[in-house]
Amino acid sequence: MKEKGKAYRIGLGAVSGFLNGLLGTGGGLIVLTGLAHAGERQACAHATATACTFLYTLFSAITYTTAGYFDLGLLLGVVPGMAVGGYIGARLLGKLPDRALKLLLGGSLMVSGAMMIFLRGQQ
Repeated sequence: MKEKGKAYRIGLGAVSGFLNGLLGTGGGLIVLTGLAHAGERQACAHATATACTFLYTLFSAITYTTAGYFDLGLLLGVVPGMAVGGYIGARLLGKLPDRALKLLLGGSLMVSGAMMIFLRGQQ
């Protein structure tokens, strides 16, 4: 990311952190697309975005927990699947071509967006 300067990286971090803090998700997507736009390899952009996501998710989790927006039962219910899926996905990251990663990401975003819009959750 040599062609993009320090201000670009700081702005990228600020926008991604704000979005993640506000919505509880999405910051990693901003980092990912920002790094890809800056010319980073797709696998490197994905891995870096994942590391960034860990950090601001930690900050957001502390904020949400202290505000009372946390359910330990929900967390414990998804952790086993997250661990297995995260391990498998991380092992595949370096083995998939850039185009496949882009298609998988785009497809998962479309499905997630459609679910958010069309499926009603309990309020």
